[in-house]
Amino acid sequence: MPLLDLQADRSEYAEARQMFLQVAVEVDFEPYTQGLGLLNLARVDIILGQGAEVVQQTMQKARQIFRTLEHPTALTMCDIVLADLDVREGNAHEAYIEYQRCMESALGNSIQTSGHCLEKLANPSNWTQLGSVWNSSWAIVFLGHAVKSGHKLQIFKSLSSLGGVFISVGDDSSAESLFTVAMDGFTAMDVHSGRGTCMEGLGDIAQKRGDYDAAMRLYEDAKLLFLRSCDKVNIDGVQKRLVELGSVIRQVKRLELAEHDQGLVEETTANQRRAVQTTPLHG
Repeated sequence: MPLLDLQADRSEYAEARQMFLQVAVEVDFEPYTQGLGLLNLARVDIILGQGAEVVQQTMQKARQIFRTLEHPTALTMCDIVLADLDVREGNAHEAYIEYQRCMESALGNSIQTSGHCLEKLANPSNWTQLGSVWNSSWAIVFLGHAVKSGHKLQIFKSLSSLGGVFISVGDDSSAESLFTVAMDGFTAMDVHSGRGTCMEGLGDIAQKRGDYDAAMRLYEDAKLLFLRSCDKVNIDGVQKRLVELGSVIRQVKRLELAEHDQGLVEETTANQRRAVQTTPLHG
């Protein structure tokens, strides 16, 4: 069994969870396969929003199996999953250090494991807490790794991450191109959450340009894709954007109404003045 399967790659997480759960509890499978089932179950549960304690308990079982098997690569994968949990729980500093350690351990041993670390390190949305500590060159490294390995999905994910980097430095035009190319790739591969991430990024660009209607449509489309994936983390993120944008739109409308009312007052005052000036004086 791979670290993730096709359903999870396509971000059909609820369906993938059922398969991983069956593998994890099925006694007829070899211990290594059961361990991978547990590991994959934990990864999907992080995305689906399961409690941290549930994920940690699942990982304890997986670790025990891989320790017994003396499988260092699988134990590194366990560390990566716990770093995924740290990212979700807001422990960015710990996760950042752990991903780098795991990547160094995986280099030359597992392309898939090192690729997952790079995917996480390259995503700017994971590291907003870190400020200048995070190195945006991770996105370039991830793209190089994806191209070298020929992993199509990772190539599109790396382009999406680069789009986020370009937004952060104010190059919205380049970001828009990268998100568009990545979204086309995700659409062709039917990867719902990836499409949603690109739409969210394009919505951010539209909002910066003042095109609030377009931004609202993109955020709403992104939310539908995240809902289709049962991707709770991203659902919460785009919902926050929708609420904030709704507040901005209401504020803009209030200002426009105030300006309109002020214009009417000024026009009325001017008309009154003209009327006074043109009214003949009677002695």
